[in-house]
Amino acid sequence: MYQKVAWSAIIVVVLLLLALMQFVRVNQPKPSGEEKTQPLYTSKGPLVNGPVTIQPRDFFSKHLNLNRRLRLTGTFRTANLRSRVSTLVISAQHLQPWKLGSDHPFLARTGYVPGGKVNLVLEAGTYVLLIDNREGDENQSVDVDFHLE
Repeated sequence: MYQKVAWSAIIVVVLLLLALMQFVRVNQPKPSGEEKTQPLYTSKGPLVNGPVTIQPRDFFSKHLNLNRRLRLTGTFRTANLRSRVSTLVISAQHLQPWKLGSDHPFLARTGYVPGGKVNLVLEAGTYVLLIDNREGDENQSVDVDFHLE
């Protein structure tokens, strides 16, 4: 009888040790140092939808990180015909020159208008959708509806 209890105890201890070893093997601590994170890509669907308020001498931006070709489509409209904003799509590398007012290439630009549409195919890469009120002296309420297809 004692022998059966001893063997049962040995089997239980061995199984617990195996389970503990498996738990430690699966849950190893992460190596110290910099962790490489996977980039977060912008997916199909709504991008910006609804009213956006842009301060005077400021702009609204939405960054896009695409891993495949997608179509950016959308519309924008200010609260009245006298209010005007400009909508641009530029490569992310040209954002800083644009902020500084230097010449930069753009993929789409509307000029300062009370409303408009954007319909543009973008290849894989990083881009910025901008709604510009840097020439405005008042807050601009802009109703926007942009999405990726």
